[in-house]
Amino acid sequence: MKFKRQERVKKIAKKVAVEIIPRREQVHAMIAAVRGRSARALRDRAIIHWPLKSGVRVNCLLNWKVGLVIGQLYPEVEAPIRLKITNTMDTKLSGYGLTYYYTFLDREAGEALKSYLDARKAREGALRDDDYIFKTVKVTGKRPHTNKTRILELVKRLAAKAGLDPKGVWTHCLRKSFRKVLNASNVDEDTKEALMGHKLPGSRENYFDKHDVDEVAGKYSTLKFNPEPAGVSPDELRKQAIRDFARLQGVPDDKIRIMDETVNADQMTRMIREMILAGQVEEA
Repeated sequence: MKFKRQERVKKIAKKVAVEIIPRREQVHAMIAAVRGRSARALRDRAIIHWPLKSGVRVNCLLNWKVGLVIGQLYPEVEAPIRLKITNTMDTKLSGYGLTYYYTFLDREAGEALKSYLDARKAREGALRDDDYIFKTVKVTGKRPHTNKTRILELVKRLAAKAGLDPKGVWTHCLRKSFRKVLNASNVDEDTKEALMGHKLPGSRENYFDKHDVDEVAGKYSTLKFNPEPAGVSPDELRKQAIRDFARLQGVPDDKIRIMDETVNADQMTRMIREMILAGQVEEA
């Protein structure tokens, strides 16, 4: 017997008592748990980079197409990779009254994505811009892309390998890992909300310049996704973020190197700002 949707008995979702939001170190442990260089391994590794680095929802990830990133991956990865998330990718945006928002991927995630697409090109030939990025690995697969159940299974399996209780980890927890990185940064609150794909409250939405993607990309470049290496001073960690921002703004490498060797992080920041205001840098 077939029943209409409104005639079926509704399932009551069982709440999980403990929700685990992995730290960046734990997400990297999940990435490291993916072994090998097979097409499946390369795909899984690229998928686990997605939530920590971009924060998009899993349904949005499934709608990513090759044309979204291909021009920023070849011939070399152009980090941070810009992702224009529209209503066709994330249907929740329309409920917020948004038509699009920008988020990004760092170089490490870009390299992982490029390796996966290289494997696909070697097996399938040239990829079209309208091909889905994360498609099923099986050649005989009927779906145009993998489904969120498979990604959930992947997240739980890797969470267990990273020493986390898989019962408290699901895909949305990794989106919250991105938020945890944002909260630990010095990025302003409006940019944090914009990177999450949220509508700013009240008049703040009208005053936030979402068209200045370079400014948001510069702030994204200061985020710390990788575990802090032992023995590295806070000043050196700040300098690394400043160097990335300076390159994004078009400051020549030789000038960055001289500043890096002669001044501290605060002085370096001030000098770069003065160069930008004086128009002494080329457009990146």
